[in-house]
Amino acid sequence: MPDIAEFGEQATAWLTTVAAPRTDSVWGDGPDTVAVFENWTAEEEQAHTDEIAAYEQAKFDAGWGALNSPVEYGGRDLPLSYVLAFRRVEDTFDVPKRTEMFSVTQQLVAPTIAQWGTEEQRTRFVRAMLRADVIACQLFSETEAGSDLAAVRTRATQAEDGSWTIDGHKVWTSGARVAHYGVALCRTDSTVAKHAGLTMFLIPMDAPGVDVRPIRQMTGGSSFNEVYLDGV
Repeated sequence: MPDIAEFGEQATAWLTTVAAPRTDSVWGDGPDTVAVFENWTAEEEQAHTDEIAAYEQAKFDAGWGALNSPVEYGGRDLPLSYVLAFRRVEDTFDVPKRTEMFSVTQQLVAPTIAQWGTEEQRTRFVRAMLRADVIACQLFSETEAGSDLAAVRTRATQAEDGSWTIDGHKVWTSGARVAHYGVALCRTDSTVAKHAGLTMFLIPMDAPGVDVRPIRQMTGGSSFNEVYLDGV
């Protein structure tokens, strides 16, 4: 395991090759936005997503991404303290500002598949998600199931051949316009308690029957989306 001080110096050396150091800002200079969610057009959101992905891919290829992930998925299997040490250094450089989709993909979806997925799923998705080749959004909330996710009504029905068909409606989905996949929480058994009978599905966002509708904000842009699933 590398010495953490030396690790920080190596991280600084690499970051110097891909980004400029942050400079102290002066009040009144630069953008004045304090938005938590950006007010982007679809084109702006796609361009920014591509910029973040390119940086994440370069970071992964140089050995600075997925630091606490298993080596078999391209990580370095280091303790969380090294992840935090890298982030402290990274914060001093002008790198692309990550959107929540990247945290969802790399810190939620990829580890979940690594833990619970089939061997085929792990091979197909985990490394690709950690490298940001594949980006996922969350299809959790519904109009009557936000904080209480056990109330979801989106239904997945299994056919005799083992395939599934999904019908329902999700709302407040960030990144649905640019994500490759959506992680959908669906009801698969209505005969049991509402906290049971739920299954997670990974849905291609370009699949037939997936309809993404941006929610227009009073500022004119769209940070969130509705997603309709019709026979997916």
